[in-house]
Amino acid sequence: MYNESRTEQALKTRFPQTKRADYDAFWDETLALMHKDPLMFTREPYPYPGTFVRVWGITFNGFEGQKVYGWLIVPQTPSGKLPCMVCFHGGHGSRGNPAGYMAYAAAGFAVVTIDPRGQNGVTQDNRAYTSGANGEFILRGILDEREHYLRGLYMDCVRAVEFAAAQPEIDPARIVVEGASQGGACAMAAAAFSNIPALALPNVPSFCCFPRRIENRQACLRFVADYLCSCPENTDRVLATLSYFDVINLADRVRCPVYASVGLMDTDAPADFFIGAYHYIPGEKQIEVYPFNSHGNVSYPHFEKALRYAARSMNISDG
Repeated sequence: MYNESRTEQALKTRFPQTKRADYDAFWDETLALMHKDPLMFTREPYPYPGTFVRVWGITFNGFEGQKVYGWLIVPQTPSGKLPCMVCFHGGHGSRGNPAGYMAYAAAGFAVVTIDPRGQNGVTQDNRAYTSGANGEFILRGILDEREHYLRGLYMDCVRAVEFAAAQPEIDPARIVVEGASQGGACAMAAAAFSNIPALALPNVPSFCCFPRRIENRQACLRFVADYLCSCPENTDRVLATLSYFDVINLADRVRCPVYASVGLMDTDAPADFFIGAYHYIPGEKQIEVYPFNSHGNVSYPHFEKALRYAARSMNISDG
């Protein structure tokens, strides 16, 4: 009863969108620019121990030709083309090690995962920025939406989905996008800007309601608050730039089903802010609200729930 009551109360949250007039034109232009470059992927076998899975190190052309690195993991099963889990990572994350994805492989999913460009993986960020270049990634290109870091990051995620759909082992009709925190925002962006994903699993998604998170100095947005302390004359320009990447503004472009999670004690990516975005998702959706969980520990109760939801949705039977 308590959890249901808290969920009902939390879901009453509403926030307005902050789209600029050229929002859709901006993203149409961005997608067209990305698709001018060929995907140009590579696969290099990686010697993972055992015979249960095969693993490849991968690369492909991300946005503006940035070389993106990741992994492709394929369980060795006789069941034909496989559903695929495309995994995105939190702030300062990386593709990590293949061992970290074996729960998905054991459930019957192929896995594609990539570095966030210019964070803690091997993928670089070679763009020349004219503002915020020496700061935290959220500050790169902060005065121009066409330069901003998140434009490239979101398009790299779309490219990761396109890479997955192009692999002979993967069923392009059964591709799931998932991630937590920054990765949850990336999963939402991939589902908003590509018609390939069949399901999105955003867990404690970040990058929602940027103005309020700046005001509250939450997580990476504290660096934006610090910047505006020094350059208050740029406030309106900064908020305009970030509006193009705010999950609340892209949510209404998502067409696949969404199964999300939030924690009501999350002070990094507060539940209220994603719930505000959640209401704009036009199609099938479900959200798990965890009253006593914070940003870093929602995954503990939620991971298997999300995996079961994805397996059922992609027609994988329970073992």
